[in-house]
Amino acid sequence: MRNLLFSYGVGLLLLTASPFVTEVAHAQVSDGDRAAARELFFDGVKLQQDGKFPDALDRFTRAQRVFSAPTHLLHIAECQVATGQLVEGAETYRTLVRTALPQGSPAAFTQARDQGAAELAQVEPRIPSVKIDVTPQNVANLQVQIDGAAMNTALVGVSRPINPGTHKIAVFAPGYAKQEATVAVKEREAKSVPISLQAQGGVVYAPAPVPPPVTTGEPPPANPPPPTPPGQDATWQTEQKPSQMGLMLGVRLGVMFPTGTLLKQNTVSSTSVGTSDVAMSDVATTGGAGAIEGGLRFARRFYIGIGFEHGFYGKGDKVGDFNGTAGAAGTSSTTVASNLVDLRVALITNPEGVGFYGELGLGYRWLSLSNDFTSGALSASTTQVASGGEFEAGAGIHIRAGKSLRIIPKVSFGLGAFNKLSQTCTASGGAVCNGGDTTTDIQNTGFHTFVFLGLGGYFNIDFDKK
Repeated sequence: MRNLLFSYGVGLLLLTASPFVTEVAHAQVSDGDRAAARELFFDGVKLQQDGKFPDALDRFTRAQRVFSAPTHLLHIAECQVATGQLVEGAETYRTLVRTALPQGSPAAFTQARDQGAAELAQVEPRIPSVKIDVTPQNVANLQVQIDGAAMNTALVGVSRPINPGTHKIAVFAPGYAKQEATVAVKEREAKSVPISLQAQGGVVYAPAPVPPPVTTGEPPPANPPPPTPPGQDATWQTEQKPSQMGLMLGVRLGVMFPTGTLLKQNTVSSTSVGTSDVAMSDVATTGGAGAIEGGLRFARRFYIGIGFEHGFYGKGDKVGDFNGTAGAAGTSSTTVASNLVDLRVALITNPEGVGFYGELGLGYRWLSLSNDFTSGALSASTTQVASGGEFEAGAGIHIRAGKSLRIIPKVSFGLGAFNKLSQTCTASGGAVCNGGDTTTDIQNTGFHTFVFLGLGGYFNIDFDKK
């Protein structure tokens, strides 16, 4: 499949409820502000993908202040965790998971909340803790600071979540000398830090209290409010701008079903079945097939590409009649195969997810019957190839299975007629080739269909993905 070096205080501010943000969410957001928030979100996604998590967190946080959404919270939490702010990130995830979604909210909001719950379960075990034990106990007017920020003294002697890293702890109380300790904690680690205060005479100056954050006339930002009312467009918040162009290279494997007519009666004289039609099933039966394909996706939903397909089939009951070995005394081995080259255009309704895939194309197919015949010292190898154009049509489902992987199960139909029949033959030991090397135009053509039911996997490269 997935930060800013904000201070601990700023991290808390992002998670503290505030009427101001609630008013922003429920107030009408102007088109200009909405467009600016959208660009902030897109910039944040790009920066996050590039590993620039502090800058990405800045973009997502500002977008959240303009337009509150669970999708923003998800990215904020991911960026906080990526910079080691596990405590802040976990709190943002919890805020996201607790967010109530009104009926009719965009599906993207539900997906973001579900993803946040899954990621929170992975982050929580990673958070280390520190327990600060102070002696003597119950000292009056005790003050404890962690990295310069005041800690509630009710938490003395209690394991307290803390971010991984090195932290400076300071403890003050009137009548006692200031005590400091430095502790380094790793992910998943729990540490205890004993602090022993030493009484001393005279006046002891406690540190000045940490001033509240400076405001600019606005109430501080806070816990995100409920998401956008139903009906508002929020699809832009869950993914990047859709790619308009890309390269797709793939392989398809499956089963081939040949049907229809191979040759009409009296079409060629080189076969022994010139007085009746030759059905495709008389020569070739169901077999396997594979194809390699590649092309360009453009205008987001359209695709144009070329493909090469190879099929190999079971032998029909009359394949011996067609290649002239029926009733001959000796040993005969026949293989039936086809090759197709085609050009196709396709429509992909949802290149970024699951959607319909439909294609049309033109191709040219060669169906070959190769026979090796031996009888004592006599041997002959004959290959007959029927060839002609085809109209291609197919339908399936496009599934985005990852950043660069697409899966397309589909069924395709090759509708055409063979208009040429060629034969090549080599003989030895006194054998004589029947008809020699020939190429014959087929005048009275019969129509056939090759049905390819297969599963394709495609490597996708987007040229313009942000």
